[in-house]
Amino acid sequence: MAKVMISIPDDFLAQIDQVARSRHQTRSEYFRELARHDIERRERITDSAEVYRRLDEIAERPHRVSWESLAQILSERGAGSSTARPEEVHDAPDEEKST
Repeated sequence: MAKVMISIPDDFLAQIDQVARSRHQTRSEYFRELARHDIERRERITDSAEVYRRLDEIAERPHRVSWESLAQILSERGAGSSTARPEEVHDAPDEEKST
């Protein structure tokens, strides 16, 4: 097994050691676990199917604020008076947008 030297500020190393002890790990086990989790996370996220699956999950979540509530807040703050829903504005056919 290879050994690696890294530089870490003393106060930060003390925090790392405290966390490792609380998990009943050695410092080396703690760093291996961090590296393993980071590598696994990056592999999942770079998999395009996983990215699209996560985007689909986000898109399916119910909206927490109704458009009417948002429009009221915006108009109260002087950000606009239109109460048209975004999909009504952006989903209109090109002919309607140009008129």
